[in-house]
Amino acid sequence: MESEKHPFGGKDDPLYSQAVEIVRKHRRGSVSLVQRHLRIGYNRAAYMVEAMVGTVLAEMAPTAKLLPEVTPNVK
Repeated sequence: MESEKHPFGGKDDPLYSQAVEIVRKHRRGSVSLVQRHLRIGYNRAAYMVEAMVGTVLAEMAPTAKLLPEVTPNVK
């Protein structure tokens, strides 16, 4: 099955870089966090957070799994 291309959401979204900055600033990757700060819909925010799982969130917490909220290990 070929993956669907979404006009908004994911790495191609015009707001993706802002979403990355929000996640890095708050040190957690939550769909609701991105949604609230960017004032966008749940699905659009979810696609962006999902796109971050292999990159941005992996930098923050290499052992994290895809959960509704991913937080880094604090030492």
